[in-house]
Amino acid sequence: MADAAVAVNGEGGVGEEVDFKDVSEEQALSILKATHKGLTGEEAARRLIEYGPNKLPEETRNAFLVYLGYMWNPLSWAMEAAAIIAIALLDYADFALIVALLFVNATISYVEEANADKAIKALTSALAPKAKALRDGTVVTIDAADLVPGDIIIIRLGDIVPADIKILSEEGSGGSHEHETPVQCDQAALTGESLPVKKFSGDVCFAGSTIKQGERHCVVYATGMQTFFGRAAALLGSANQEANLQKVMTRIGALCLVTIGVWIVIELAVQFGHYKHDCYGGEGGCPTLTNMLVIIVGGIPIAMPTVLSVTLALGAFTLAKEGAIVSRMSAVEEMAGMDILCSDKTGTLTLNKLTVDHINVYPLSGHSIEEVVKYSALSANIVTEEPIDMVLHESHPNRDTLWEECTLARFIPFNPTDKYTVAYVKDKKTGEIERVMKGAPQVVVRNAHNAAEIEADCTAKITEYANRGFRGLGIAKAAGDGSSGTTWEMVGLVPLFDPPRHDTRDTIERCNDLGISVKMITGDQLLIGKETAKQLGMGTNMFTTEALLKAKQGFGLVEGHASVEDLVEEADGFAEVFPEHKFMIVKILQERRHMVGMTGDGVNDAPALKKADVGIAVAGATDAARGAADIVLTAPGLSAIVTAIIGARKIFQRMTTYSRYTVAMTFRICFTFGLLTVIYNWWVADFFDGSINMFSLQEKGEVLSAWCTDFIQTRGFGGGDPNADACTVYPDEIPCGEGITLEQQCMAEQKYVRGAMTRSLLYLQVSISGQAIVFVVRTISHSFFSRAGTLTYVAFFVAQFCATLISVFGFNGYEAPHSHVSDCQFCTLSSGGHNPFFSAREAPIAGTESAFTASVLGCTYYVIVAWVWSLIWHMGLDPLKWIMMYMLDEEGFRTSRGGMFGNVFRTRGERMGAGAGIGVNKMSMSRVSTQRVSMNRVSVGGYTSGGVPGVGGRMVPNANMLQRASFVKVR
Repeated sequence: MADAAVAVNGEGGVGEEVDFKDVSEEQALSILKATHKGLTGEEAARRLIEYGPNKLPEETRNAFLVYLGYMWNPLSWAMEAAAIIAIALLDYADFALIVALLFVNATISYVEEANADKAIKALTSALAPKAKALRDGTVVTIDAADLVPGDIIIIRLGDIVPADIKILSEEGSGGSHEHETPVQCDQAALTGESLPVKKFSGDVCFAGSTIKQGERHCVVYATGMQTFFGRAAALLGSANQEANLQKVMTRIGALCLVTIGVWIVIELAVQFGHYKHDCYGGEGGCPTLTNMLVIIVGGIPIAMPTVLSVTLALGAFTLAKEGAIVSRMSAVEEMAGMDILCSDKTGTLTLNKLTVDHINVYPLSGHSIEEVVKYSALSANIVTEEPIDMVLHESHPNRDTLWEECTLARFIPFNPTDKYTVAYVKDKKTGEIERVMKGAPQVVVRNAHNAAEIEADCTAKITEYANRGFRGLGIAKAAGDGSSGTTWEMVGLVPLFDPPRHDTRDTIERCNDLGISVKMITGDQLLIGKETAKQLGMGTNMFTTEALLKAKQGFGLVEGHASVEDLVEEADGFAEVFPEHKFMIVKILQERRHMVGMTGDGVNDAPALKKADVGIAVAGATDAARGAADIVLTAPGLSAIVTAIIGARKIFQRMTTYSRYTVAMTFRICFTFGLLTVIYNWWVADFFDGSINMFSLQEKGEVLSAWCTDFIQTRGFGGGDPNADACTVYPDEIPCGEGITLEQQCMAEQKYVRGAMTRSLLYLQVSISGQAIVFVVRTISHSFFSRAGTLTYVAFFVAQFCATLISVFGFNGYEAPHSHVSDCQFCTLSSGGHNPFFSAREAPIAGTESAFTASVLGCTYYVIVAWVWSLIWHMGLDPLKWIMMYMLDEEGFRTSRGGMFGNVFRTRGERMGAGAGIGVNKMSMSRVSTQRVSMNRVSVGGYTSGGVPGVGGRMVPNANMLQRASFVKVR
C-alpha cells in the first residue's frame, strides 16, 4: 500500500484503494463526500459509527490470568507435579522451594511482557488529544478521537496533526503555489526526513507530524488504524514473537523432561514390580514416591529460568553503566548472537543536521571558497530560523561578527515558482545595498549575466552533487537594490549534506571485526544513502524499495537476484523505505535464520524495532521508538552498541556454561539415582542444589554468541553420564568389614553402618563430581588449564567444605555400630519384609530414612576415598568431552588451525570473543557476510582468519574461509 493510499467507500466503489497524494483537491472532496464547509454533526456521528474512533485500539486482558498463564508450560507442569508429590510425602521444605521458584519464574516472565506493552502505549500517547474542526459551518474544538474521514480541520504552529490530511488551497491563491504560504511539517519521527518539509495545497501530511510554521484548512482522509501512523502501530502489534532464549530453554527443558520421564517409568516398574514396595501416606510412607521426587526435583532444571534471569539482570545492570539500558532482559542473549545490524541512517549513522561540505564548495572563477561561504551566510535570514538559513549562517567561521558592519534591509522568501530567495544587505557605514541570491542551482545560473559561459561547468558540478547525494545551492550577488538594472554575478555552488557522526566509521569497522554485518536502512534518497555509505566505508550495493517490491512480487531476476530473500540478504542497504518495508526486511532476514538487530529513533522505526531480535533505540529517540526497543542507548551514535555487544557476549558465556551444567546435572542425577534405586534398592539424600546458583556469577571462559543446543546437550551428556557410572560403581568399592563383627556387619547393612556411612560418603562424592562438572563444560580446552572466575572457585570450595563436614560427622555425629542382635536372620528380609527383632516400622526400608536421623552417619577419614575417587573420574571427563565435540563438530574442531589438539591447548586469550583480542583479521576479511547452515548441523559461531573465533567455537568451511565469518541463529 502506498503511504497515502486508503480504502474508502466513495465514487470509486466500496473498498477501492485511493492514493490521496495523487488526486486533486476537488477529487479528494468528492471521494470523501465532503465540502469546504465541513460535515454536519449528524453526518459526523454516522461516519464515526462506520469508521470507528480516531485512535489505536486498546487490548485489555485479565492480568491475573496472564500471570497464571506463565505457569502453564511443560517445565512448570513437571515442577507442579513435583510439588504435589512433595506435599503428599509431607516434605514441606521441598514443597515451599518448588512453589517459590514457580512464582519467581512466572513473575519474571510477567514483568517482561509488561515492558513490551509500553510500545503501543507510547504510540497512543503521541496522538493529538484535541482538534479544531468545521462542524455545521462552525469551528469547534473536539476530541481528536471523534474525527472522521471528510472532516475539515484547521492546523497551525505547534499542532500535532491528529489524522492523515490533505491540505486545501488558500482563499485568493487561485490554486497557484506562487502566492501561497507553505506549511512546514516536521515528519522526522515518521519518515526519518532530516528537515521539516514544506507542504502546499494538494500535499498530504501524516498523523503524528508536528506543524512548525503556517496555518491551513485540511480535509481528513484517514483516521485510526488506517493512517500512516496506525499502520505502523498495526505492524508493531504483529511483531510479538517468542524470545530466542525462551526457545532454547524449551528445547533444553524438553530434553531434561524426556530423560526424567524414562527413568521414572523404569523406577516405578522395578520398585513396584520387583522390590514390592508398599506405599501409603505420611512422611516416609512411600519410598517409591520419595525416589521419584529425588529424580524430578534433582533432574528438572527448576532454577534454570531464575538463574538465567538473574544472570541477565546482573548483565543488564552492567550494560546500563556503559550507556545501554535494557528493557527486555532476554535481548542481552540475543545481542550476543546478533550477526546483522540494520541501522537507520538519519540521526543514527549521521548527525541529523545539515551542514555545508566545505571541501566540495565550488567557487567560480574570480572567487574563493571563503567568499562563497561568506555570501551564503549573508543570504540567510536567521530571524525566521529556516533550517537551511541556519545551516548557512552556522557554516561561516566568523558568524558572530558577520553582521557587525552590515544589516539585513529586506528579504524575499522562497516560493516554489521562483525557487530562490534574495537578501538585501545594507552597509552600515556607507548605506550601500548589495543583493545576495540563493536557490536552486540551475535557477541561479540562469539569472547570472554570463550564464552561457558558466552553464556547462556548473551543470557538471550540479550533476556530481546529485550523484553523490548532496543538496546543492547556487549563490550569486549583485550591486544595488535592483532599480538600476544591475546584473547578477554567480559566486559559486554550496553542497549541503547530513554528515556522518565522527565515531560511526570506527564503530562499523568494530562491528565487522565482531562478525556483524551492518546494513543501512533509510527513508532518504538512494544517492544520499550511497554517499553516506561510501563515507563510512560501508558497501554501496544498495537498492530502493521498488526493487524490493518487484522481487517480492516475483518479477524474475531483480538486480541479479532470483528471490527477494537473496536480494535482502546480499544487499548492503535499502533507501526510500517506509515502516512496512523495514518490517519486511527484518522479517526476511529472520526467516534466513539470522539474528537481526535494528536501530532507530522515530515512529517509523518502531515496527521494525519491535520485530527485530534486538531493537535498539538510539539517544534522542521518540517515546514510541524507546517503547518498542529492547535496548535504549543514552549516548549518541552507535559506539555504545559495540560496548554492549562485548558485554552481552561475556554475559552469554555465563549462561551457556550454566546451561551445559544443567544438562550434565540432569543426566548425572537421573542415571546416578535411577541406577542406585533400580540396582541397589537405595535412596541417597541430595543437599547441594542451592549452591549452583553462584555459577551465574561466572566470569571467564570462551565467549560463544549463538545458542547451539546440540552442542550444549552433547557436552552436557559427556560430563553427566560418566559421573553416573562413578556414583553407581562407587558403593561396591567401600571397605565395609574392617573392625566389625559378622553380627554387626549384618545389622549395619540393614540399618546403620554400611547403609548410613555409605550414604554420607556417596553424598560427598556426588557433591564433588557434580559441581566439578562446571569446570569441564565451561571451556573447550582442558579444565585444569583454563582458569574460571574467582567466585566460581569460592562457591565450589565452600560447598565442598560443607559437604565434607557433613560426610565426616553426619547429622547426629559419628556413631559406632549398635550390637544387640544375636542372629542375622532379618538380613534375608531386606526386600521389604519386617525384622522379627524390630517393631513393624523400626527396620528401615530403602527410601524411608529421614535425612535428619542417624541413617546419615559420619564416615570420618573415608572422605579421602571420596575425594580421590572423584578426582580420578574427573580426569577422564575432558578427553571424553573432546571426543564428543569431535563427533558433533568434526569440521570445525578437527580442521581449524592446529587440529583437535591445537584447539585444546590454545590459550584462553586466543579464543576469547570479548575482551582479549576480539576479532576478525581486517587485512584478510574483505567483507563480512552470512551463511545459512542446516539445522541438523548448527554452528555456534565461526572461526575466522588467523584461527580467532569471531563469536565462539565452530567453523563452517567454505571456499572463502579467510574472507568470511559464518553465524547462525537457532530458531
